[in-house]
Amino acid sequence: MISRPVVSTVINTFDRPDGLRRALASVGEQRIDGHEVIVVNDAGPDVSAVLAEARERMPVRLIDLPSNRGLGAARKVGIAAARGRHVAFLDDDDVWLPGHLSTVLEALDGSSMEVVYTTCLVAHVVTEPGQPVQARHQFAMPFDPDLLAVANLTPVISAVARRFDPHDPAVDAQGAMQEDWAMWLGLVHGHGWRMRHVDLATTVYHRIPSVASMTGSAASTIDGVRRFAAGHRELHWRWPVAPGSPAGRARWMPHRMYQLVEQRHAAREPVDMYYYERCLPLFAAAVNGQLDTAPAEAALAAAVAPQSRRSGIPEQRSSEPHAVMKESLR
Repeated sequence: MISRPVVSTVINTFDRPDGLRRALASVGEQRIDGHEVIVVNDAGPDVSAVLAEARERMPVRLIDLPSNRGLGAARKVGIAAARGRHVAFLDDDDVWLPGHLSTVLEALDGSSMEVVYTTCLVAHVVTEPGQPVQARHQFAMPFDPDLLAVANLTPVISAVARRFDPHDPAVDAQGAMQEDWAMWLGLVHGHGWRMRHVDLATTVYHRIPSVASMTGSAASTIDGVRRFAAGHRELHWRWPVAPGSPAGRARWMPHRMYQLVEQRHAAREPVDMYYYERCLPLFAAAVNGQLDTAPAEAALAAAVAPQSRRSGIPEQRSSEPHAVMKESLR
């Protein structure tokens, strides 16, 4: 038994046994010492058979929640149970590439950073461990606290953080959909934490048009985009910035992005499934003073329009009146 693990990996799961199997297989490819794995089953079906397979390669602790708490609350349970000096995150529908943990821990070792995150590939088909990743988009944004005050920079699966209290009020999403962004805002702007980006692709975030997901609903339904827009407004209200500051120059843009997406839904026009990834560099350009309002408006409108003819990725049409979300499946 390791007295104090170097890193604790927290994996949330709910009714995705095949995804959990892939996620655990990718964790098993991480060749580091002092690693503990915690799976939090959010009152979903029994996953003992999946964990039995994983335990042939590594120790895995299971926390079975008696009632469904949702993604953010389940992740907090895992963080609270973690014994490592650092905590890493993975969801049951995403995977790590070999070397992810060693890359991040090496960047953290001896540095003044509290959080390090890597480049995250956004796959449009399921990535099997050991197979090539099919991705045309990525999250590779250098860290900028002003940009973080505008929008989230990375999926949580790419980050490893110094262990923290998950019940700290500063990291509470308070009902906002974007619980991982709320966590980074609280740690960076609430506690002065420092983050660093390592520009090496080590994780894979699945955004697959045919598979229901929380983020996918923001492209495919009016209800989904409205819930994300409301969460964005809530977090902007909670962490105010000066209107003339770098963040203040760009904060209007995510709200306009969601408006444009909702307008396309209302008109039954298709929305690009990956509009957020395409809009994030525009937010960064505005924060840096490189994009004025008029061209930004046009660029946002182009970013939310479908790119399927050029990319080969199926477009998402608005047809269902209610969102199908990762959260609503719980």
